[in-house]
Amino acid sequence: MIEQQRMTWKSGTLALTLLLVFGVLVLAPLVLLCVAAIPANGVELEALRRLLSDSPVQQAFLRSMAVALLACGAASVVAIPIAIVALRCSPLTRRLIGLFGVLPLVMPAYLSAAVLQHLGSALELIAPLGVAGDRYAVGHVLTLILVFALHYLPLILLGLLTGLTKIDRSLEESARNLGAGRLAIWRRVILPLATPGYLLGASVMVLRVIEDAASPLVLGVGDMLAPQLLLRLGEAGLADPQLQAGALLLLFVSLLITAFAWSALLPPLNTETDRHCARSLRWRRLPGAVLAFLPLLALAAVTLAPLIWLVLIAVGMQWSEGLLPTGQQGIAYTTLLHQQWPGLVTTFGYAGIAALLTLLLGLLFGALTLTPGPIARSMRFVATAMLALPGIVLALAYLHASARLDLYLDTSPELAWGALILIVALKQLPLAQRLIARELRALRHGSLAAARNLGAHGPALYLRIGLPALIATLGAVLLFGAVAAIQEVSVALVLIRDPAAPYAVTLFRSLQTAGDPAPWATQGVLLVSFIATGLAIAFLLSRNACRSRAPIPSQSPRDQA
Repeated sequence: MIEQQRMTWKSGTLALTLLLVFGVLVLAPLVLLCVAAIPANGVELEALRRLLSDSPVQQAFLRSMAVALLACGAASVVAIPIAIVALRCSPLTRRLIGLFGVLPLVMPAYLSAAVLQHLGSALELIAPLGVAGDRYAVGHVLTLILVFALHYLPLILLGLLTGLTKIDRSLEESARNLGAGRLAIWRRVILPLATPGYLLGASVMVLRVIEDAASPLVLGVGDMLAPQLLLRLGEAGLADPQLQAGALLLLFVSLLITAFAWSALLPPLNTETDRHCARSLRWRRLPGAVLAFLPLLALAAVTLAPLIWLVLIAVGMQWSEGLLPTGQQGIAYTTLLHQQWPGLVTTFGYAGIAALLTLLLGLLFGALTLTPGPIARSMRFVATAMLALPGIVLALAYLHASARLDLYLDTSPELAWGALILIVALKQLPLAQRLIARELRALRHGSLAAARNLGAHGPALYLRIGLPALIATLGAVLLFGAVAAIQEVSVALVLIRDPAAPYAVTLFRSLQTAGDPAPWATQGVLLVSFIATGLAIAFLLSRNACRSRAPIPSQSPRDQA
């Protein structure tokens, strides 16, 4: 039986202070942006209505939603069969599927777009497709859909696989004993229980796709909503009414998607932390084992192809004669590091500060959301609502608020870097809060409860038992925040005008220049190596924390009520 602890007055004061700070730093700039975009009198409201019904704004919105939904559908077509087959695989095969499923995250989406564009050009050199005119634009949109489907495939695959493996198989056996067939069991038992995991991955994927401004611009698809915001900011500035209307529309759509999937996005207050609640279903015969191994090969081929092609672009020469390069060149990483060292130092410094801020916010929200009550529910609500906040819209809100306060972020590098660090930390807050709250919940009802039963009390108890148990999770949150800061480019393009821009912005500008692809490919290999190293260590730490975690005792019906 879980003992529910009430929030003390100190914790309540800290939580209310934190909510007030969030209201000032997040809600107030968004309100100012909405007030500027939504005028008060009827004449200007009619002008706003005509502006939103304007053909470019409507087309940008429709194209953004179409690309997001098609990419989500394409990723679902790949992820759902693999997750169903992986359910009956051996634990080793399931781990390999999870490993290859995570690989697309090591390459940013805008870099994947450039790699797939170069791959399409090489394939067209071998077998000319004979397309011309508007079909090139259609090809770029299809490439963009493929990029998003490949990059965000892990969200749907891992979410669905986690939902399937946590289904108690006794429910399926009970339904079978009551006479239900396989189709009825899947329709009445498996699918309803696995839907929250799928909705979590699919909704986060759609939210990330519609706020991405860099990947469409790499492929020349500038008539989507987020790229239009970036382009109009560079052309007309904050005074452009279409910029404000587009930002308002993007914020409203993100809030609508989050409200639709709110029950799946909001983490439950009390969850068991067992690694698996279901027994493994194994194929014992040879055809089943082969069927389980084929999706692993297909997933490995799909996820490894962009990485291999990136290396080929970096080392290849003379691409005009076929698919593979006829000559090779060495990658001078020493010279590249010497040239990019100032930008790398700036990037690592800002990523470290963003990671520390992410860890601090995750600790505060994770600790303050463990207890029941309206304040803790408000904290959980705020942490989950950060998923619905497009980073580019918040960056525009900061620019607008700073202009009204005569601060001018575009001419103050310190304030611009601070705003970028804050936005990156806010975007990573839901993940950090979930990880830390899960560990704190298991620790409170595990090692700390046992130590208290033995008579140990005081602050030293948290330092001797609590902190060592949290080291792995805290390190994983720190690395996840640093990796997110390193590869963030859309918000940086809005805020940063400093020549010592983040490394991702430098890479994005290299992608915009025509010519030899080897320079940007070499920079991309370096960026991918940084991201892969950080993600590998973070996943190992989170796996170590999962192994050492003690299960939470089950609740009685009275405690659940």
